[in-house]
Amino acid sequence: MPTDLYKRALRRAGEILGGPGALAAYLGVDSERIAKWTTGGARPPARVVQSVAAGIRHQMLKNCACPAER
Repeated sequence: MPTDLYKRALRRAGEILGGPGALAAYLGVDSERIAKWTTGGARPPARVVQSVAAGIRHQMLKNCACPAER
C-alpha cells in the first residue's frame, strides 16, 4: 500500500475520531508517532493500518442509508 494512502487513511481516521490526540488514544500510541505516520516520516505497522481501516469502515457503515448493511 502506498505511503500516501496510509497518510490519508490516518488523517481521515483522525477526523472521524476528533483529531490526532483521539486517534492516538484509539490506537494506543503517542501523538508523536501519529505525527510521523501522517507526514510520511514513518510507516505504520500492519495492526495500525488494520485498526484504521476497520474504524473508517465502521463509520461509513454507521452513516449508510442501508439498514441491512449495519
